[in-house]
Amino acid sequence: MADLRTFLVEASKALTYPLRIVGGINVETVTANKTLTLKSSHIQILNPSTGSRDVSLPAVTGLTDGLPYVIRNSGTGGYNLVVKDATPATICTVGQGQFAIVMCDLVGWRVVVAPGVSLLSLAVDTITESTSAAGVTIDGVMLKDGGLTVAAGASTAAAGTTTADAGVLPAGTSSVYPTTAADDTKGVRIHATDKVAGRMLFIGNGVSNKILKVYPATGGTINGAAADAAFSSASGGGVIVVCLSAAGAGSWLAW
Repeated sequence: MADLRTFLVEASKALTYPLRIVGGINVETVTANKTLTLKSSHIQILNPSTGSRDVSLPAVTGLTDGLPYVIRNSGTGGYNLVVKDATPATICTVGQGQFAIVMCDLVGWRVVVAPGVSLLSLAVDTITESTSAAGVTIDGVMLKDGGLTVAAGASTAAAGTTTADAGVLPAGTSSVYPTTAADDTKGVRIHATDKVAGRMLFIGNGVSNKILKVYPATGGTINGAAADAAFSSASGGGVIVVCLSAAGAGSWLAW
């Protein structure tokens, strides 16, 4: 009777414990192919580091129906995690920033959440700051009290008289770029890194009574003019540019 009472007490405790994932979470940088076993964590956060890696699942013989593995690619080098069964046939390929959920059905492994879903994608109605009045920063842009705060990139001195000898703006570090030394003829060139469709740049003119010339990324066009032709600001004014298309050398609109 005592053994039964002990069993019932322990069973009641188990029913009140929070849900846990068997084996916890494995976070690992893998430098070779990885083979999962029944003892492996069922949540694998793997960085393939310097090359694409195979992630081999256990053979289905003797497994439990519905056994899952969550596999996330946490790498930053553009490499894949290729998930394979024991034969080894490819089940799915998990790209950088993606995750997949695979599940055993006693016949094989099935993809129940496709790797096209990214853990970096999030749909929400409201983002609330964790500290009052601190604002929320998303990819370098702060949202605070109904406004946007953007850190300016490094200042660039205008130079030259053509795109070839113009000062070159920083490589995609901000959407706000201050400039100096405008003198009605000198200019700055947009860096090729900022040739991204839809990207908007605010290029400031640090000289209050001079025209600043702005050149597209090499070979590109602004407002349909000839390739590499400059757009001139108003005297003392800055320039707003938007990349209309990143195809080829790129095309821009400017105001």
